[in-house]
Amino acid sequence: MRQVIGILVLFFSWSSQAQTNLGNSFPSSSLSFSPMSIAVGGNLISHPNPTSGLYVDNPALLDSTQSGKVQLAYNRYVSKTNATQCFYSTHVPKSKWNFAYGLKYFGYGDLDRYDVNGNAQGQFNASDATIKGIASYALDSNWTLGIGVSEVFSQLDRTTMAAQTFDFGAHYWKRSGNWTLDFMLKNVGWLWGGSGAKSNYQLPSDWIIGFSKKPKNAPFRFLASVNQFQKMNQPVVRIEGVAIPKWELGDRIMRHATVGSELNLGGLKFYAGYNYQRRADLKLVNSPGMAGISMGVGIKTKRWELIYSWSKYHAASSVNGFGIVFQPFSNL
Repeated sequence: MRQVIGILVLFFSWSSQAQTNLGNSFPSSSLSFSPMSIAVGGNLISHPNPTSGLYVDNPALLDSTQSGKVQLAYNRYVSKTNATQCFYSTHVPKSKWNFAYGLKYFGYGDLDRYDVNGNAQGQFNASDATIKGIASYALDSNWTLGIGVSEVFSQLDRTTMAAQTFDFGAHYWKRSGNWTLDFMLKNVGWLWGGSGAKSNYQLPSDWIIGFSKKPKNAPFRFLASVNQFQKMNQPVVRIEGVAIPKWELGDRIMRHATVGSELNLGGLKFYAGYNYQRRADLKLVNSPGMAGISMGVGIKTKRWELIYSWSKYHAASSVNGFGIVFQPFSNL
């Protein structure tokens, strides 16, 4: 336990010296492409089962149950934008080590180019990609530590930028009470090259705390997370025309929180989530609709697992995600 606490203190100390602004740079490293995570609000890092690509977001979730499995995910975002990821995991026999590696890609499609006078100048491409390696080590039956090492590349027409980032995670699973607690430092690193100006890019660094709990004899699990924990005291940037809520302190806190649930009916699972910040920022004042609400469904067999997720961003758009996990070399 002392070793775990010491490592966590070291992680947080290092991260506090790094860039902590969550900007719009490098979406392939900051967004979750796991359909299960999307279905429960988008920031799921704590769960006893690392399937559905959850270990890509939190390397400490990777364990031996994922050995030999391929995880594929595809998400359709607004307009032409789309995201995909592919990872393969393996376990080192007779050891406590697990490894995974793969690629995340976020594409904006073909964009129209115009000059200062509004004249069409053809099209250009924009994309973002992450090559990632993951390792986890089980300290004992409760604690697992994980690290993710990524090379991130961003391209906007002829402008490029590259970054080296690290994810650090600590996972605690109390089996007797069936609850989990996770700590993460995400996207800690530096910019290292490209044709663009480094001042125009921000590493989307994040401190996240996650928790999950399955009540005794219940078929469901509660899920919660608090992201951007290092910026809890930062004032909220208000959008013009949107009224300041009466519970301003509560509003500031809840903008860091995501809550969700998982209903497990054997081979069939249902998910639902609520992202307060997404709803607060993107809802229409007179017609909020289902902004910030997400849900999904999953089917699991011995050979594979299939998940579909849907997340409502605002009245004009939503995200649809698909994921499959299978064992290409299984004898089943």
